[in-house]
Amino acid sequence: MKKTMTATAAGTAAGIAGLLAENIFFILPWMRQRINQPR
Repeated sequence: MKKTMTATAAGTAAGIAGLLAENIFFILPWMRQRINQPR
């Protein structure tokens, strides 16, 4: 049970980290546009 729970927690953390890594590529350019737009 402990091994399964640890593996599940690690898998979930890896999945969240993967989603954040993917979203960063969309968020960074969007933030740059928002920062540069008013000028």
